[in-house]
Amino acid sequence: MDLKQKNEMEILRSRDESEGKRYWDIEKNEKFGRYLVAAKDIAQGEIILTEKPLAWGPYTTNSVLVCVGCYRHINGDTKAAGCSRCHLPICSQKCQNNEKHQNQECSAFQKFKSKFNFRNDNGEYVIEKIPYSVILIVRILMMKTNSPENWKIFNVLDPLLDEWKAMGSWEQDQEEILNTIITSLGLDIFKKEEILKVIAICCTNTFSKFLEPDNEGPANKENVTVGTFM
Repeated sequence: MDLKQKNEMEILRSRDESEGKRYWDIEKNEKFGRYLVAAKDIAQGEIILTEKPLAWGPYTTNSVLVCVGCYRHINGDTKAAGCSRCHLPICSQKCQNNEKHQNQECSAFQKFKSKFNFRNDNGEYVIEKIPYSVILIVRILMMKTNSPENWKIFNVLDPLLDEWKAMGSWEQDQEEILNTIITSLGLDIFKKEEILKVIAICCTNTFSKFLEPDNEGPANKENVTVGTFM
């Protein structure tokens, strides 16, 4: 293992916020890539890893209207006011002023809001028109300037980009995301390959939490975590 790989492994190990001795370690080989191994005996039900996600956002494909601030279902209110700045679906003033929303995708969508129409002629949100698949990617890309340290950590994750590209229409399936980010949002400072790498890292490393549409609380939330299980 060269020095770069050793440094990457140490970054991943340092993300564990568990108290006491670490229960696991990361190893890597050419056949399996990175994998987790136990560093000591682990009892059933024992917590072995505690970690905060680097980034999170709404799930990429929602069947119901979801607030981009808190990820709650906006139950039955397709005429919700939404964000007064960028017009994305927001459930409350608190969510509109949420730092993660306000300082990231909101500023980008606000600047080019004339290019987007998330509603039908009756003023109702149309779920298919809301670019949920773009929100998390934009938040991560903005780490490059807004949070360089997190951007560095994020790029330690394996993208497996070549493997994703080899999977049939995967690259073609990302065209809408690429077009929205580069053309509609004017974020052409990010090149196609860089965006594809971010998408690939998300495809490889994210996990999702779901709630049924009629439940209260956070829902349809997708996280990027740099834990050893990535």
